[in-house]
This record gives sequence, C-alpha cells and structure tokens, in this order.
Amino acid sequence: MATDKGKAAFAFVKKYLEKKPGAPFAEVSKAAEKKGHKVWPIVYGRAQLLLGQAGDPKSKGSAGRKAGRSAKKVATTGATTGRRGPGRPRKSAPGGSSEAVESLISHIRELEQERDDLREKLAQVRDLVGGL
Repeated sequence: MATDKGKAAFAFVKKYLEKKPGAPFAEVSKAAEKKGHKVWPIVYGRAQLLLGQAGDPKSKGSAGRKAGRSAKKVATTGATTGRRGPGRPRKSAPGGSSEAVESLISHIRELEQERDDLREKLAQVRDLVGGL
C-alpha cells in the first residue's frame, strides 16, 4: 500500500520529468532529495512509463520479449519444457532414473577398485621403507 510520502515523491518525479523529459535518475534523485523526498528507481521508471518516456518491456522488443519469443518457439516445437535459467538441471526423460542409478553404481565400483589398487601400492611402499 502506498504511503503519503510515496505518493508525494511519485508526484514530484512525475512533475520533474514533465518539465525535463529524459532527465537521468541521478539528477531526479538529487532534486527530490533537496525537496525532502526519497526516490527509488522503480518510482522513476513508473513515472517515465506513465508519461510515455520509457517503453513497456512487453511491447518494445526488449530482452524479456525476446526470451518469451524463444520460449514460445520451444513450446511449439513439441518440447515439454520451456526455457530454463542457467544452472538449473534439465528434467530427466522417463525411465532415465534407472540409468542414472546404474551409472552411479558403476562409478562407485570403479572407485572401490581404484581404492583397492592404491591400498595395495601403499602396502608395497611400506614394505620397502620398513626394509631399509
């Protein structure tokens, strides 16, 4: 819910941008601070949008729209999932979990074999050092 301070700050930013269209945020913020208002970037952006000085991200071909367009393209090609952000794992295919378990078991067996080989070599080194 907006407070009276917030409404007053928004009104100040709106009037300032009406007088000086395209004024940078730093300039508007300093002017608002002199008048006793605290201005956040969202207030500045909303005032620009209201005055038509900034484009709506959904209508101007911004990065958000491009990402949405490619997600639609993926969805129409028969893929079951849309775009995923970086670092997020893909959904596994049905039946893929049994393959993953088998892969994990084979990896563990390889590690156990390597451990046994290293223990054997360590025993050989101990015998050599103990004999000196």
